[in-house]
Amino acid sequence: MESLCQKTLDQYLASRRDELRPTTMRHYQLHVGSLIKFLHLRYPEVASFSKLRRDPHIEGWLQMLCETSYTVLTQRQIIFYVRRFLKDIQKWRWPESPPGPPPRIFVGRDLPPKPFLKEKEKKKATTPKKRSDSPSRDVPLETRFHGAFKRYLDIRGATLRPATLQHYRLDILSLIRFLRRRFPDVDCFSKIVRFPHIEGWLEDLAKAQPRYSNGHRRERIRNVGRFLEDMHQ
Repeated sequence: MESLCQKTLDQYLASRRDELRPTTMRHYQLHVGSLIKFLHLRYPEVASFSKLRRDPHIEGWLQMLCETSYTVLTQRQIIFYVRRFLKDIQKWRWPESPPGPPPRIFVGRDLPPKPFLKEKEKKKATTPKKRSDSPSRDVPLETRFHGAFKRYLDIRGATLRPATLQHYRLDILSLIRFLRRRFPDVDCFSKIVRFPHIEGWLEDLAKAQPRYSNGHRRERIRNVGRFLEDMHQ
């Protein structure tokens, strides 16, 4: 008999089927499935993610991962997918989701540290950029945001469909262009605050001509919200 945890995972994947690449769907199935199998073996009383706790369930699963032959990068990938899955169903307030903070299900130290770079790669990564690459007041706002924005799209490009990635690109650019027009002093994402920046952008969306449909506006807000949340993490 299929467990409620597995049914929740299947429902989650069905809801994101149009957004994610098939390989990403497979990663979710395998990695969240590893947590489900662990719970079934060690804690069969945890029939739903709503009963999931950091101690002993998540900490036990993390310890099990450390004892496997997985590389550090593979462990990081597994934890990333499981953490994203649990956070999403928690944010969507599904009845089967784990309880919200406090206490937190995952903490920053759960991700094993990245392996050291080779000396040549380390030197290249730490070499300061030339003066001419540094942002200045004369550089357009899109360009000053460009580094973080491009890195984000590169990372998500590995998991999202090209069409979905294009939606992210257009939606986030709409926020950047609004900031350039209305708040030119905001030159990086860390300076964005709810009021007046986000509220101003939402008001701008509502007044846009031609008018956006409610569905289109919701999708744009969702994509920008996910982007800012990911950047914060």
